[in-house]
Amino acid sequence: MIRTFQQHRLRESQQLDGLWDFVFDKNNVGLSEEWNMNFPSNHDRVPVPGCWNNELGKYEYEGVAWYRTWVTLDNPSHLRLLFHAVMGHADVYWNGQHLGYHYGGFTPFDFTIQDVTSGVHELIVRTDSTLGTNTLPYHIVEMYGLRECALPMR
Repeated sequence: MIRTFQQHRLRESQQLDGLWDFVFDKNNVGLSEEWNMNFPSNHDRVPVPGCWNNELGKYEYEGVAWYRTWVTLDNPSHLRLLFHAVMGHADVYWNGQHLGYHYGGFTPFDFTIQDVTSGVHELIVRTDSTLGTNTLPYHIVEMYGLRECALPMR
């Protein structure tokens, strides 16, 4: 067979699962203090994928938290970051620069970065799991006479 085009190379992929740096932002100061540029040194490590509410001492927390990991690239290339899901609100930063925002707990989203240099890069995700009227139901349902159904059985 004679080919009239060069054979293409399959795209390399890298899973970013594992232990990520993690810190709660209980006072929601991370944006004003630019944690995307200067991640706090007093961080924990949590498994990704995972749910922080499954970790000891983190069960009851609802609100803003930040994750960080490092990505090493051997060759310069275009890059596609694919997130299978981030619960609630997610802001994604690459080397301190805001790539974008996504809302939704169970939907995948991605960002494309062009002309990424080889070397070590910082990936930070700010999440907000705060429940409200535009998120998962969190109050006792009082509409339509369902209040009794939503209360725990005693």
